[in-house]
Amino acid sequence: MKKVIHMIFAITIILSAASCGTSGQPAPSPSTAMPSPTAQSATAAPPVTEYTKEFPYLPAYPGMVLLSKGTADQNGYKSVMYSVKNSQNGNIISTYEKMLNKDGWKTTTDKKPEEIIVEKGNHRSIIVSAQLNKDTVITIVSK
Repeated sequence: MKKVIHMIFAITIILSAASCGTSGQPAPSPSTAMPSPTAQSATAAPPVTEYTKEFPYLPAYPGMVLLSKGTADQNGYKSVMYSVKNSQNGNIISTYEKMLNKDGWKTTTDKKPEEIIVEKGNHRSIIVSAQLNKDTVITIVSK
């Protein structure tokens, strides 16, 4: 009987951890971003746009490091948190919006310096930033 109780306890812990949907460890910056699939190598090519690993259609902000990620909800939205070390909240969201607009995203809601909502094709991203000590935490909810 004791073995059964221990087994149920272990399974409960494993399922709880798996349903949390967080990685538990921040990924280094290069692994959170992937080069554009359409980038071509040429001698005078413009800088390659980096895309987030979690949202391959969404450009990554430089220096963005993964903090946690959740699973998609019933509407297909997934939430991911990133950190940008030694940064200022207001500067991040304005600069990120310019990057997104340059990539073809349209800003539909502008509540800078804390939040923007952008859309491109069938994708919609809600981007919220907050200052945490010397760092900026960026939360992206997207589908």
